[in-house]
Amino acid sequence: KFCRRAAEPHSRLIVLTDFDRTLSAYKGKDGRPCDECHDIVLNHCRSDDGWKSDVADFWAAFRQKISSPAADESKLERCQWFWNTANDLMKRHRLSRDDLRQALDAANTV
Repeated sequence: KFCRRAAEPHSRLIVLTDFDRTLSAYKGKDGRPCDECHDIVLNHCRSDDGWKSDVADFWAAFRQKISSPAADESKLERCQWFWNTANDLMKRHRLSRDDLRQALDAANTV
């Protein structure tokens, strides 16, 4: 399935990243560490105040969660929280294909 999708015209491809850096370069277009995974969307998708505020709140909650995890919370549970919360944020803001293209164009990803 992946090979078939990769062979399709790039206009149908939205975002392809790999969070563990097995496929992407570590360094971005400007030589600094590249944006990856949810960072591309969360940090580059929109400029409206509602999005920026919700993303700032998300990152604050994430920093709190990883700096002082609950004693009974596993690393897997924290990862699931990240993915679920980030994806819910994107759904709540009803991101469009154009939003995703804009984010990818602005990201420091090769």
